[in-house]
Parts: sequence; structure tokens; C-alpha cells
Amino acid sequence: MNEGIVASNNINDIFEICNQFDIPILTVSIVLSKLYELDSISEKDAESLWLKIINDDHILPRNTFKQYYEELYEKDIVELLKNYKL
Repeated sequence: MNEGIVASNNINDIFEICNQFDIPILTVSIVLSKLYELDSISEKDAESLWLKIINDDHILPRNTFKQYYEELYEKDIVELLKNYKL
């Protein structure tokens, strides 16, 4: 089996199949958090991007980047990304 990672703007479409085959899922939330961790973007820039995504009528797991980063990021690394190293 080929190793891979799935990126999607709609986790509901891919969640079951990815879990069935143990395929990591990469989300915008994880990407922004990783960029923040690497000091590639500031928290202010991450918040700005987060708000832009929400204002474009997309759904994110929390209302702010900071909330996501503090409450869900580590859980998503394990459950969605399956500890895949970026």
C-alpha cells in the first residue's frame, strides 16, 4: 500500500475512509498551527487568516486561532494527522 496524506476542506467527506485505512488528514487548522510553531507566521497573522476563512463562510473548529491552538491542536495531531511528521 502506498503511504500518503489527505488534505481536504471538508473533513466529513474523508474522515471515515481515512480512519479505515489509517491515512493522516491534514487540515488548514493544522497547517496554520504548524506555521505558527515554526515562527513562519505570527499569532496576529494566524488570527487574521482564521477570521478571513470564517468570513468567507467556511467552518473552522473554533472561533479563533488561539482557541483552536490551545484546545484542539495537540488532539488533532494525534487523531487526524496520526502523529505524521510535517
